[in-house]
Amino acid sequence: MKIYLQIIIFLICALSFADDTDGGYVGNGGNVLVCKKSNIEKIESYDRYEGRTKYGWQADLGPDSLSVNEKVQLALVRLIRLDKYRADLYTNWIQDILNEKDALFLENTELIPVPDNGIGNIPNNCELKQVAQQRKPLFPFEKRYTFNKDLWDLMDNDAKADILIHEVILKDLSLIENQTTSTRARYFNQLIISNYIQNLTPTDYIKTVSLTGLNFVKINGVFINTSKLGQDYLDWWENGELKSALAFNLKEFKNTYCIQSNTYNMANKYVGFNKDGSINSLNIYTTDKNFIYKTEFLDLSLRFNLRYELNIEKHNVEFYPDTTLIKKMWWEGSTDTNASPQYIKGPNFYFDNAYYGILELFPSGKLKRFDTYNVPGIPPNMYFGLFYYKGKTLKLFNYLELNENGDIVKACILNKEDYDGPTNSLGCIL
Repeated sequence: MKIYLQIIIFLICALSFADDTDGGYVGNGGNVLVCKKSNIEKIESYDRYEGRTKYGWQADLGPDSLSVNEKVQLALVRLIRLDKYRADLYTNWIQDILNEKDALFLENTELIPVPDNGIGNIPNNCELKQVAQQRKPLFPFEKRYTFNKDLWDLMDNDAKADILIHEVILKDLSLIENQTTSTRARYFNQLIISNYIQNLTPTDYIKTVSLTGLNFVKINGVFINTSKLGQDYLDWWENGELKSALAFNLKEFKNTYCIQSNTYNMANKYVGFNKDGSINSLNIYTTDKNFIYKTEFLDLSLRFNLRYELNIEKHNVEFYPDTTLIKKMWWEGSTDTNASPQYIKGPNFYFDNAYYGILELFPSGKLKRFDTYNVPGIPPNMYFGLFYYKGKTLKLFNYLELNENGDIVKACILNKEDYDGPTNSLGCIL
């Protein structure tokens, strides 16, 4: 009995320890080669050595006279053309290291090696040394990066810039998924510190990024899914601009998506673009029963000051050409009677049980047309929505059309006794 109890206690402690260490993730390291020839010691980043010997890529971070920061920027400028989001992100993260905001530089210390190099090789008369380590901080005041300052001070600016970029790439990857080896980070770093990245087209870059495990790229303000699934949705205009793509679920940003610096909750989105890079359509699908889509999250201050809520599982958004003004929404809801209530809500209307339909707006944002398709089995006396019109509440069945002044042009109104407008506007379609 005592033996069983000891085993149970051990298992509980082991599980607790695994949870405390982020599921057993031990972190990652940044390595350099320390080579001796004729009593002269040379230090080179392992990424640079591997890129040269394995792929034939010559690293180029400019003349020796450049500072570490200048060499980093020279490399990241190459990335801006294809991925400005990451170039800016990496710049900020590297500044946090250099300013020691998120890094410790320890003297008279050897780092306990993190064996994450994976498969590789070391040239004769050389030794692999770990100059940097990182892991997600577990405790208050803990910093992400730790550097061997003694070794760091012996490195030239090329090697320092290589390691800094290597470390922020590892951080980027680990925010998506824990990295058991640094193989993918090394490959991406080798691209950035060499001139080879300048040969890549946007399509080539997306495929390359996907291979590294960085499953998104920010294009035209949208985080694009670059995984194998996402690549099936990619299409390009003849001028090289992105035509359509699948948006990506950003774990780091708590399952939110960003469009033109405005954040809103979504699940999956098929996004269409104009030739100038502006968005022309969205196809949204979510299984979240508490999901509410609000167009105010698409920067209403630039569009209109009306608020619409759409709580329906699947819908599309179309914009007026060359603008970010919403022109039309059409949707497909669930006919499951046990499903959560589905509705569309505006400043002067509320449409309920709108299983299939279209909502069209004027450029001003005012409601132009509401049309919900006929649903088999729905009794003719059941209304789909309420429209607040000139102090009256009108019960609508499946159609409403307005002019830009807000007057009814055509409608299916069930309580006709409450409507005192023109009789030719009562074109009810049942």
